[in-house]
Amino acid sequence: MGEETKRPFNFRVVRTSDDATSEVQETAKQMLTDYTMATIMSRLGPEEAQRYQEAL
Repeated sequence: MGEETKRPFNFRVVRTSDDATSEVQETAKQMLTDYTMATIMSRLGPEEAQRYQEAL
């Protein structure tokens, strides 16, 4: 039979369209924005956080 039949068949699905690329970029951008907002909010006091939320 040979060695090829003994190897595991590891398959992978890959999306290569422009829509898929932009979707991944938007997700990464949103995650970065969320992380930045959480970092800023954690360093502010309660009154400063209230003013910051109102400014947004």
